[in-house]
Amino acid sequence: MRARGIAAAAAGLVAVFSSGACGSSPGSPGQARKPAGITAPAPVSKDATTGLGNNCSAGYVTFTFDGGPRLPDHGGDTPLVISTLLKLGLKAVFFVIGKAVVAEPGLIREEARDGFSVQNHTWDHHDFTGRSAGTKPLTLAQVRTELSRGADAIVAAGAPRPTLYRPPFDDVTTADNAVAESLGERIVLSYGDPKSKIIDSEDWKHIPAQQIAYDVIHGYWNDQGNWVPGLRAGSIIGYHDGIGGNVPVNAAASLQPIVDFMNAHHLCSTTSVPNPADGGVFLPNGGFPKRAK
Repeated sequence: MRARGIAAAAAGLVAVFSSGACGSSPGSPGQARKPAGITAPAPVSKDATTGLGNNCSAGYVTFTFDGGPRLPDHGGDTPLVISTLLKLGLKAVFFVIGKAVVAEPGLIREEARDGFSVQNHTWDHHDFTGRSAGTKPLTLAQVRTELSRGADAIVAAGAPRPTLYRPPFDDVTTADNAVAESLGERIVLSYGDPKSKIIDSEDWKHIPAQQIAYDVIHGYWNDQGNWVPGLRAGSIIGYHDGIGGNVPVNAAASLQPIVDFMNAHHLCSTTSVPNPADGGVFLPNGGFPKRAK
């Protein structure tokens, strides 16, 4: 189940912040989602060599990264992700966590200086609804504080005030979202209905780089038995730079084959996020439907 999987992957992240420390056609559900023989990530230093370079005639896609800024010894690897994006000539949107921003303001200044978009992923990654983290739902006042403190940290670090936000775990109610909108921030989810063109890379599952790239390019069956179409104009791809282990390494390593595909199909990257970007699953009567059967 996606919510539980993300909760497990982010459990250490939440604990750190809370403590104050710093192509292929669809087959059928259960069908193999990657080419046979792929078991390990490709080395970034060797493979991130051919940058984006085409006429962009087919349109643009948006790469997003969550959970930073983090250094390798803190969990996550934002510097690796930044350097790989620059090598490949890719633009991206970073949804950052306020407490990490305070700890590593230089990385925020670097992201802004390099032309990346820096947006809000709240102050310390508390689950608004509590559904994924198994915690008590936040009050609307607490939601406002999470978003306001996150935005203030971004500004204090030297980046523009955010106009977008991504709720932790993608858990949010319509009332929560109204608070964010009152602060001038539009929602951008990392998963959604296939028609929404949001592609969850599922890097949080610690899957190999080649599998991430293959799934993003060609599409895959998710855990709910739904087909997630591959990369096309208007796609929003969700990655992480702030989760520990091999997640940011594999995420960064997956980008070269994706760039190769983009060059072959005349796609370019942008920091502009399509509107709407709520995944097409936001319910008017509050909250989101469960993502598992």
